[in-house]
Amino acid sequence: MTIRECYERLNGDYDDAVDRLGSERLVGKFMLRFSDEGERCMQALRDAVAAGDIEESFRASHALKGLAANLSFTAFAEKAAELCESVRPLKAPADPSMMEELEVRFRRVLDALEAYRAETA
Repeated sequence: MTIRECYERLNGDYDDAVDRLGSERLVGKFMLRFSDEGERCMQALRDAVAAGDIEESFRASHALKGLAANLSFTAFAEKAAELCESVRPLKAPADPSMMEELEVRFRRVLDALEAYRAETA
């Protein structure tokens, strides 16, 4: 699997990622780091949503949005941005249905990254 094929699988924008980071080598390097960083942020978001902590929900969703957008993980970044904007006024907790869709897209990203890692190891 190529990096481009991995991006297709996770519904990302490979060309944008290369333009943003400057080379395919850097895209490959940073996309593989997303698994750890993304999981830390996602767990913080899960915990915040479960606790009804609006401020932490905003912070964690904003971090996820940034990570995904910088790597051009487009579908995931869009859903993270949607959730982030829904809690931005800091008045209401995150909608659980939005979390469900974010989890689906997060899993899609992780599955694609795991497949890429397995095929290039």
